[in-house]
Amino acid sequence: MAPRPPLDDDDEPPMPKMAMDELEEALAKDPVIPTPTSKPATSSIDSVELRKLALEEMKFHLEERKELHKMEIEIRKVEQEERDKERDQHRQDREAASKEEKGNEHWLKSFWRPAMGWLYMGICFMDFIGFPLLTIFLPIIFKPFGLTMPYTAWKSLTLDNGGLIHIAFGAILGVAAFSRGAEKAAPAK
Repeated sequence: MAPRPPLDDDDEPPMPKMAMDELEEALAKDPVIPTPTSKPATSSIDSVELRKLALEEMKFHLEERKELHKMEIEIRKVEQEERDKERDQHRQDREAASKEEKGNEHWLKSFWRPAMGWLYMGICFMDFIGFPLLTIFLPIIFKPFGLTMPYTAWKSLTLDNGGLIHIAFGAILGVAAFSRGAEKAAPAK
């Protein structure tokens, strides 16, 4: 390998080590390119020219790498778009299958959970809001008609027997919500 010539103050900054190594390999292989040691009088001129050539070559390699990188990025984008399309298609297929499966169910099987929820909500509303208000306002409403009835406070029917109906509905609706969540999560897996 040829030694590197010393730099003058007017010379360009030193090339990266990789570029110098490639340049030295090229000089060793090609006898036509003059080496800095072959002409001692013009060694600084030749070395500057060789550095410029090496810089141009490195610039070419950098641009080539940039283009390859851009192509790889485009390929990855296209692959990602294809994966997204496949994922969307798979999700649409699952939704269509679940709708078809749900369409084949009997109405009672598909609507018993909401029916139980509405029923429990109705029971709670009437036992804690509706009937107490009715017992408050019923004597007031009948008084103009000449009917007198004493006020009796409403006693909750659902809290008798230790509130067993609330425990039962809580268990039924809890298990129903859990099983429905498991049914929805199963096709996703």
